[in-house]
Amino acid sequence: RYTTSGSGGTLVEDVRPVVVRGTATTGTPADPSIGSRDLPLWRLPIDGVSLGDPERVTQPMPTVKELWDSISHTTAVPCAPASGVPANAISVIRYGRVVRVKVVGSLGVRGGMWDAINLASGLPKPDSSEVYAAGIAQGVASPLLLRVDWNGNLGIRGAGVTGWNGGWLFASFTYLSV
Repeated sequence: RYTTSGSGGTLVEDVRPVVVRGTATTGTPADPSIGSRDLPLWRLPIDGVSLGDPERVTQPMPTVKELWDSISHTTAVPCAPASGVPANAISVIRYGRVVRVKVVGSLGVRGGMWDAINLASGLPKPDSSEVYAAGIAQGVASPLLLRVDWNGNLGIRGAGVTGWNGGWLFASFTYLSV
């Protein structure tokens, strides 16, 4: 039974196990009424003077390890690099619905001021229509814009100030997938 006591800014919470007795019946037994702050854990059926086997009423809470294992699964996501992009330049790791993308390396792709350049396909689809992130590139004064579209394609655009003639690129970003 959960209770609170105290006044002002001091609140004391307490949880104590209690036994709630049912009412004897000759018909079909029913669980006794409980308060809104009570959490039934076990049912102890009684037949005459005989105590039956305890029945779990609520599901047991998972252990901390079970909770951690349920959310900490990391999976390397294979993606298909575009022509001119080294296979090891793009890494995609998935943690449940969370996706981390890292682009590091010298890429053999080139583009003009606002050209869209495909870097890879096969990434997990974002939970919104598109995801954008900024990347730092060699020989470009302003950041390049990276994008994961709703089909799971990773692309890049020049920042509009200058084109990109390939070379070194760094970007790391995270997004939620469907």
